[in-house]
Amino acid sequence: MTHIDGIELHPGRRYIVPLPPGEDLMAAIERFCRQEGVVMAGFRAAGTLASVIVGSYDSHQQVFVTHRLEGELDIVGCEGTIRLDPRKTVAEARILVSDLKGALTGGRLFSPSPIRRAEAILTEYRDPVPARSIDPVAGLPVWEAPFSSNTP
Repeated sequence: MTHIDGIELHPGRRYIVPLPPGEDLMAAIERFCRQEGVVMAGFRAAGTLASVIVGSYDSHQQVFVTHRLEGELDIVGCEGTIRLDPRKTVAEARILVSDLKGALTGGRLFSPSPIRRAEAILTEYRDPVPARSIDPVAGLPVWEAPFSSNTP
């Protein structure tokens, strides 16, 4: 059986962050991280949105198929990661929202998804901060880990 390697993360600071109404959810989280010098973080968000763009991955075409939902939307669950890099910021989240009738919509979160009222809880992760690369088979970003084929 193949050995599974992982990346040990070292938690740093933790924040509760009220997010500005009208701003895009992911942009607000990215802006806070830049402001505080957070290079990598995991986060959860709660609150309400005016609209949301969600997507599902089409593995055959290697693209996200997206759709927009508008109205009074309650965030049932939202979690993701952010990795700030001088060359490119990689932020991704999954979200599940409920409309006023209780219908649920979820998937990968895309911008713009404007905030009505929201907050996030962030956990910073410190050195070593792993890099992201594109998986050649799936075409999706993945955390780089030292994989080996050693058997226990």
